[in-house]
Amino acid sequence: MSEFNDAADIAKIVLAMSPAERRIYDTYTSKRPTIIKDWPSAHNVWFKVGVQSFQTHPWGCETPAEADWHRAMLAKAIAKLVEEVGVPTPR
Repeated sequence: MSEFNDAADIAKIVLAMSPAERRIYDTYTSKRPTIIKDWPSAHNVWFKVGVQSFQTHPWGCETPAEADWHRAMLAKAIAKLVEEVGVPTPR
C-alpha cells in the first residue's frame, strides 16, 4: 500500500485535523507493533475508551505510516459522529 508509506503526508493530515479530531487521535487511538509474516513493520490500530479497548480490524497495517493514516481516518469519523449525533446529556 504505497500511498501510506510517506510519513510526511500522514503528518500533514494529522496537522490539518480539527481540535476535536486531534484530541480523539491522541487520546483514544493508538498503534502497536504486531507480528505478521512478510510485514516486518506491521502495526495494529486500537481504539480505547476507558477500560475497553478494540482492535479496529483483524489484520494489521503494513507500515507505521499506514497505521497512522487509519488512526487519522478513525478520529475524523468519530468526530463527525459526535458532531452529528451530539453529546448525550446526563439524565
